[in-house]
Amino acid sequence: MSNFATLLSQGRSANLRVGGVAMRNDNHLTMHRKLTYDINAFQRWINGIGTEGGQTSSWNVINWTAQNFNWRSDPEVHKVIVIIGNDDDWGSTSPAVQNLMAKGIDLFVFHNNYKKSWYGTHVDDTFDSRTFMRLAQFFTVVYDYWAPDGCIDDAVATLEEFCDGSYSQYPANPRNCVDIDGFYVCPGDPIYKQLTAPPIPNVDRLAARVDVTPLTCDYDQGTETCWTDQYGDTQCVSSGEAIEECAQYENDPQCGFVKSECVDGAEGSKGTCYVHDETWDCGESYEIPTLEKEGEYTCAGPIRCMGSECFDFQPEQSQDFARATAMMNAANNMVSDMTCAEGQTGQACTVFKGDAGECKKAVGGVVDCCEKPSGVSLKDYLTLIMAVPKIDSAIMGLEDGSSFSAMKGAYQLLRDPAVDSWSTVTQPFTSRLDSVTGAFDTMKGTVQDAILDAVQPLKEKVAEMTGKTLTNAATSAGGSGGGAAVGGEAATSFSEQLLGAQGASFLSMAMTAYQIYVVTMLVIQLIWKCEEEEFEMNAKRQLKSAHYVGSYCKTKVLGACIEKREVYCTFNSPLSRIMQQQVRSQLGMSWGSPESPNCGGIPIASLDQVNWDNVNLDEWLGILQSNGLYKGTMDFDLESITGTGSHLDIDANRNDAIDRTLGRFEDTDLDEFRANARDELRIENSR
Repeated sequence: MSNFATLLSQGRSANLRVGGVAMRNDNHLTMHRKLTYDINAFQRWINGIGTEGGQTSSWNVINWTAQNFNWRSDPEVHKVIVIIGNDDDWGSTSPAVQNLMAKGIDLFVFHNNYKKSWYGTHVDDTFDSRTFMRLAQFFTVVYDYWAPDGCIDDAVATLEEFCDGSYSQYPANPRNCVDIDGFYVCPGDPIYKQLTAPPIPNVDRLAARVDVTPLTCDYDQGTETCWTDQYGDTQCVSSGEAIEECAQYENDPQCGFVKSECVDGAEGSKGTCYVHDETWDCGESYEIPTLEKEGEYTCAGPIRCMGSECFDFQPEQSQDFARATAMMNAANNMVSDMTCAEGQTGQACTVFKGDAGECKKAVGGVVDCCEKPSGVSLKDYLTLIMAVPKIDSAIMGLEDGSSFSAMKGAYQLLRDPAVDSWSTVTQPFTSRLDSVTGAFDTMKGTVQDAILDAVQPLKEKVAEMTGKTLTNAATSAGGSGGGAAVGGEAATSFSEQLLGAQGASFLSMAMTAYQIYVVTMLVIQLIWKCEEEEFEMNAKRQLKSAHYVGSYCKTKVLGACIEKREVYCTFNSPLSRIMQQQVRSQLGMSWGSPESPNCGGIPIASLDQVNWDNVNLDEWLGILQSNGLYKGTMDFDLESITGTGSHLDIDANRNDAIDRTLGRFEDTDLDEFRANARDELRIENSR
């Protein structure tokens, strides 16, 4: 009994109480031992019990025990009655069962003629020390697990195509009964049923250990893809020393592990993953200054309502300056990044169209064609694509011959005594030419000459900005003075491609031109053994304009993974990529699979289904802030918008709008002009 108590309680026998009752005739009335914590005293009582033949009535004894033993009421206590008897008459069932159920007592039975219709759980046909110990299994909670994971993976890998090794279980033949923590467990026993199926094939539940031999795997060995680099040399992905790609992130306290996924095609026939993709978050946080606007309407008079209609001041514009800024950027970007098939317009077009690209890595070697290049300046590129459309719009407006008649503002006509005064003041005070050039003196010469004088400096400014972008890239990439010269020579051609591309094709043209003149130049300067398309794609990744779709193994033999391909959708700007990620999730548009990516644009016809309140552009604001391009509320003033801070400032001497307006009124007799206009209006009305 002491052994049973120890086994059952697993060292916590202080909470175990036991008792006993003799079943022959009415012996239970005098031959019983009430529930006690004293296991040894109970053992002595058992030792004093003899066995003799006689009439038994099990159900009567069960009923008496349920009623007369001092059972604890704690719902956490497991209450049990065990019947030991063969070939006996059980007697009246109903009262006993009702008492057992009322008190929450479980019944376990040792009986050679046990019937399934009887109440309780059958333990065994016979009762001896072995079967008595088996009773404890019914009250035992099993915590069963296999470890470590690496050993399990190695065992499974021995059954797959590209690893040699073996494993064996101990005991060698556990289908017989085994000892587990003092329990003698056989197949079909209560503990056996609680054991989980081993994670290794062909291992029995009763196995205590699996021994695995060292593995030899060749899944990443051999030669796969070959290509010709820009020097005309043949390059191949082949086996070699493995690249430890994630060590830099593991050692960086700024980075946090996000997830690990199996590369498509890198899983063996038994489920072992040989090549993993890990995702780490090394992002930074930026605080975006914003402005929360509040409005109040003050009515000067006492009347606020007329009839049942009352004035309600509810402005609809955004109260969040930062979000409003981001959404305006998105709207402008949408116009500049539209794609229409031949013959299509409007609703049939798409926005933020991307291109699929991929780069290769040797799984067990040193070739890495997915490395992002240096020398690609996100700030320079963003400055370029944000400034050039504004300058280009001004140039195109000036070069539009149909608008020459509107190139003189009213303030210039005011100085001409020969003009009609009233018709003059009904014209725009300043012309398009005035706004672009910032001029406030009277135009000299013809309108065409003035336009030429204004357009050429603007084109030169675009070329200057372009040259700075290319030169910075060349310098960052370690280029010599010659490399910088290449950037300067390319600037004029680059700017000519950008100017005139305003509208739906601008961003696509900007990215393409940037790749041609910057990326190609960097390819020449670097020792680059990969393909030019890979370098161009990686440049877009460096510009934060790529969405990672996934990876797959480009293989020729089932299970082999010599070469991994990383697949991306690349876009014309970071904002285009962010908009794609935000809108696709709402429209249920899939990115496809790594082997068949879907990088198409967002149909304009679907944009009305987007809940723009749920479009999060925080990343875009963070990009602008980190590159010094975010214009917060403190950065906006008259000078920054209309003066030397304007993109149209050519010579760093542009006056702001107030100074220009005051200058335009110099040498003008406004009182005389007002009188003339009044007289002309009276004459007109008297006709």
